[in-house]
Amino acid sequence: MIKAVIFDFGNVVSRFDLGVLVKNVQRYTALAPPDVMKAFTDGNLIRLYETGEISTDEFLSSVIDRGRFEMTKEALISAYSDMFQPIPTTGALIRALKPRYKVGLLSNTNELHFENVIRQTDVFGLFDTVTLSFEVKVMKPAKEIYDDALAKLRLAPGECIFVDDLKENIEAANTMGFVGIHYTSHSELMTALREYLPVHQ
Repeated sequence: MIKAVIFDFGNVVSRFDLGVLVKNVQRYTALAPPDVMKAFTDGNLIRLYETGEISTDEFLSSVIDRGRFEMTKEALISAYSDMFQPIPTTGALIRALKPRYKVGLLSNTNELHFENVIRQTDVFGLFDTVTLSFEVKVMKPAKEIYDDALAKLRLAPGECIFVDDLKENIEAANTMGFVGIHYTSHSELMTALREYLPVHQ
């Protein structure tokens, strides 16, 4: 019997667009857009930050240096947080599920996005449990981060549905015994959910 539905955040609860980020910071550097993107994505900087191996201050300093940005860390924080847009249909689904099921969040993310985006999302208070890669020190699809979510929920994998937009994360969850649903659209998510839950939305 399903007792919980666990959601990824990026592109499930809220969309994010790296193009918006590049647009936000482009005026602070002479670099071309592809090189601006590389300031954030090249190498293992994101992984180091999202596993808590470097601090927010270290991350911001590194990005400013790599992107040759003439901007304050405060301005970069604002730009880096502004690329998210809530997905209203997922928010409505979480509200519909909440009275009957536990609802969890399981996200590869960093301290900055957690404090400035995730925590501020209007459905954040509905989550019974929250598992974040920068706190657990490991990222999906590693088994340990799923184990953290299960321990907090006090449930077995087979009692949980996990929704994520990345196939490799769903495959890892399925291997552990979760009911994994690959998020591609709200309509397809609802179709998949109705195989396991009496969801009406």
